Amino acid sequence: MGIFQMEEHLKELLESTPSSRMKILAAWDGLSIETQIKLLHALANGGRLHLSFHRDIIAKALKSPNEYIRYLVARSPDLAEDSEMLEQVATDESPLVRYAQEEVKRHSVPSIFTLGWPEGFFEFPRAKQLAIAGAQDPPSSSSFAKFLMFAVQANGTPPGELSEVLSEYLNNPEVKRKRLGHEDLWEIVPQMPKGEALKLVMDLSAESGIDMVIPYTVLDWLRGDLLIAFLCRVDVELTEFRREVFLSSEEKYTIAERIAAAGRHFRLFDDEFHRLLKERSPRLEMLCWTEKFFDEALMYLLSMYRCPLPLHNLRLSHLECLKDYFVCQEQVGQGDSEPHRYTRSMFEHKLEQLQEKLPGKLSYQDKEELLRLKIYRLARTVMTWTGNKYAKELRGPLKFLADKIVEGDTWATFMAFNKELTRGVYPVERSYWYYHYLPVLEELGEIDPKVTPGVDNLETLFGIKLARVGISRESKSIATPASEWLDWSARVLRRLFR
Repeated sequence: MGIFQMEEHLKELLESTPSSRMKILAAWDGLSIETQIKLLHALANGGRLHLSFHRDIIAKALKSPNEYIRYLVARSPDLAEDSEMLEQVATDESPLVRYAQEEVKRHSVPSIFTLGWPEGFFEFPRAKQLAIAGAQDPPSSSSFAKFLMFAVQANGTPPGELSEVLSEYLNNPEVKRKRLGHEDLWEIVPQMPKGEALKLVMDLSAESGIDMVIPYTVLDWLRGDLLIAFLCRVDVELTEFRREVFLSSEEKYTIAERIAAAGRHFRLFDDEFHRLLKERSPRLEMLCWTEKFFDEALMYLLSMYRCPLPLHNLRLSHLECLKDYFVCQEQVGQGDSEPHRYTRSMFEHKLEQLQEKLPGKLSYQDKEELLRLKIYRLARTVMTWTGNKYAKELRGPLKFLADKIVEGDTWATFMAFNKELTRGVYPVERSYWYYHYLPVLEELGEIDPKVTPGVDNLETLFGIKLARVGISRESKSIATPASEWLDWSARVLRRLFR
């Protein structure tokens, strides 16, 4: 029953029986306005408020002094079959009641009575226009686009009136559910006054499944607060376009537009991130929303459309690298520059989110993020940001990565290591041979298994000593020693400590 909660003693009035109809009639005059509204909504939502069954109730409600109650029954879908009642509705003093029948008519398919559209639509009274725009079967998007274009070109419709009709149409649940066919409305956005264009940009669907609904010519036309409002929408992905706006070397995009593009559904590829690092691009600081880019107008625009911090879209490995980059750029010992603080704060926030999932609730993507972070830290140990190669030796069987080190470039070294170790496929579990030779994530409570992979972690967790088995470290494809015995032990211990 939607927002209305029907009292238990009134539910028998809603049964589809003749006696329930008689009970409603008997109780009607003594019911409060609120209860009458609840009953009518319940009947209408159940598809039972029909003239054929509830004629007496409809006739009684049409005599109500309350305008909203008369409106509710005036929307009955088969009211047109009774000429007396239809006349009563058509002559009602309330415009809301007079045009209630427009809400249940079919407006999506033009008929002989609508051939005067779009010219005739704007000659209708305001209440009738709103009723048609908010109808259960509203005009199609192509028809409504014609209405809007006629109103703008004829220049006879006040902007306020056009805005009201447009808001009614765009907020119609039926229009929101129809994900296809909005291309016609998108195409007229450049011809609309700014206020109406902003409403369209804020409410029209931009994508349908994998297809883009908005024409690229219109996408390329958007500028200023229209583009910012569009990019700050939660439901607008358009990842390729967002990357194009942020990374474009053209001057046509402003700082605010680039920040808005990176605010949602934004992901940098590793090679794109590498290019920004090599160029020492100011876009890296744009990701942090630092104050150097802010003026009062920019702050107002981005806050008005609730643009989130672009750093939130970066991967853990990108954030860790960006922290190192800012420290190196600013020559700050402990990294207390503004961009570094923002990046460090976001990095710690994301790690805290992952820590809440431990143990055992990490998704595939979470494990991928953590593995990338470990590989980056490995690359940083052998090729530091100061250019100190082999600051720390590669461990054991990872020595074969020595020829993948890129001189003087930490991120390029990471990309080479990452490609070599994962082959583009990220492991879901820790069973891969190289995992235990990567740097540990002390922030998440990881322990460095120095002798036998897996054993020290079990000792710390359960306070026991396990036999250590010597292994050969000559091969890169090392199997975990006594793996079957260790797996059996872990299962037993889990059962004991449940």
